[in-house]
Amino acid sequence: MKFLMNILPDTLQEKIKKVQIELFLSFINMIKAQVILVTISTTITILGFYILKVDYALTLGLICGLLDILPLFGPSLVFIPWIIFSVIMGNISFAMGLLILYVIIIGSRQIFQAKIIGQNLGIDPLLTLVSIYLGIEIFGFMGLFIGPLVVVIMRALIHSGIIPPLCGTK
Repeated sequence: MKFLMNILPDTLQEKIKKVQIELFLSFINMIKAQVILVTISTTITILGFYILKVDYALTLGLICGLLDILPLFGPSLVFIPWIIFSVIMGNISFAMGLLILYVIIIGSRQIFQAKIIGQNLGIDPLLTLVSIYLGIEIFGFMGLFIGPLVVVIMRALIHSGIIPPLCGTK
């Protein structure tokens, strides 16, 4: 990498360094956004478990919250089998409570995801939502990260001056 940087003109080297710094900061901000999202879903889960009077609500809520890091499965690894088991055991009202809590957790994650990621990465929430959607459509569950990453890379290239801005964007 150093060899390549040394053969490039100084102005291009500066631009590449700006891109590297912006990408590093965006990576840190993406982690921060994920921590915020996990914290929100963990809090909702713990509160829901307390409302449902679940034994070990705090411990189970923390486990479900940590599972929220997994993009495809998340808390479903706990909720879906638990709901099915509760139905089989005849505890329909508890199963319905778990199902409602699960829908609230998943719904809140979807609502907050674009806004929080967009704020932390400095991109419009609608653009974030579109990049997540297109990323998932093209790359599967990894597109959840790849979509916004492509937008961040493009923004860094524009901010550094490597790619000229389109239509007067900054």
